[in-house]
Amino acid sequence: RGDLTRVMRSVRPRLEASGILRVLDDAEGPTVLFERLRGYEVPAVGNLFSARRRVGWALGTEGDFRDLVKERLGRRRKPRKARNAPVQEVVRRTGIDLSVRIPCLTYHERDSGPYMTCGVLLYRDPAHDVINMGIYRLQVRPQPNLLSIQIVSQPLARYVAEAEERREAMKVAVVLGCDPGLYLASVLQSGPGADRLEVAGGLRGAPVEVTDGVTVDLPIPAHAEFVLEGRILPGKRVEEGPMGESSGVYTYSRSHVIEVTGVAHRKDGIFQALLPWSRDEESLLAVAYTIPMERRLQAQDPNVRSLHLVPGTSAMHAVVSIRKNRPGHGKDVVALCFGLFSVLKHVVVVDEDIDVENERMVAWAVSSRFQADRDLVTLPRAGGFSIDPSAERDDGSFLSTKVGLDATMPLGKHEKYERIDVGEKARKVASEILGKD
Repeated sequence: RGDLTRVMRSVRPRLEASGILRVLDDAEGPTVLFERLRGYEVPAVGNLFSARRRVGWALGTEGDFRDLVKERLGRRRKPRKARNAPVQEVVRRTGIDLSVRIPCLTYHERDSGPYMTCGVLLYRDPAHDVINMGIYRLQVRPQPNLLSIQIVSQPLARYVAEAEERREAMKVAVVLGCDPGLYLASVLQSGPGADRLEVAGGLRGAPVEVTDGVTVDLPIPAHAEFVLEGRILPGKRVEEGPMGESSGVYTYSRSHVIEVTGVAHRKDGIFQALLPWSRDEESLLAVAYTIPMERRLQAQDPNVRSLHLVPGTSAMHAVVSIRKNRPGHGKDVVALCFGLFSVLKHVVVVDEDIDVENERMVAWAVSSRFQADRDLVTLPRAGGFSIDPSAERDDGSFLSTKVGLDATMPLGKHEKYERIDVGEKARKVASEILGKD
């Protein structure tokens, strides 16, 4: 497709590789393959999904991949046993040194060390006896076979706490470099009791092929690039940070520890890198947040047309379009958004003639249809998002003042506020003419 850049010269895994990722991501450029990372024999790939077209291609569509995900959302395909497992072409159970075998990048100037930023953590859900997955940042520790992991999301945080009460380690596997169906299924909100491997099979349109773990009793995706098997140690914590967070700032945490008991990988494995606070990451947010948010909103109000999470805001800012049918409808939707989604901090509600993903059109709607004394909604000191550095901490909670803008036209005054346009017929003719040229 001509959408891949190959970097042939030797690149340092500290800052040099991430610098290239940042420049290409800012320009919405191609995926990049680092052929030679200094000190490693393993190549690395990054910016895989920083352009949405590539997510669509990976799932087999030329259109918006979110439409395909919505279509396949309720499907399930049970995993099947693989006849062969390329991920286990090389297996190591002893003498594990992650800093030597895995080319993790140090992404930011003040990062305290290298991180794996898109490892899919796979574990057995003890409450439902299904396989659950999620993407967690993992720091390579000075000890050769240890990783640290910040666990704040549910249900994993609860399961780890329950295992700690029993003084038991929790067995896990970290999948590095997997097919897009598995990758997206790991972040998709699928509801309690859903087997994520089955969800992945539904998204990819074919069952996920799995094999047995070499040191843990878990199904391992057979066609991954690398898998790190291990266990979350009970009662052990380490200090992490500073680290460049998805919110675009440095953070610190007191984190759990994973002891790696086995490493398996392809002979020609490729390491996957993901730059925090990037378009690459926002493609995941489009699946993890946008699709389920939109569906929940439409279930409450069928006049909601679409929802868009503004890039660069870590899913805290949203634009929602509606088919307005009553006075105050825009403010009602603002209140509904804040009531349903505690992560949201700013919401702009627009009419259905506005493309929520076109920032120029949204800004125009705010400039021409919004008046602060009439259309501004504020919600002081409501529940905030833990990764927002400006959220006040009150007894361990996060509090934000939320702001909503009703940028919809007053009912009955469409003519005064109508947006100028050339019309669909002229657009169609123009596309035909330009296509022939």
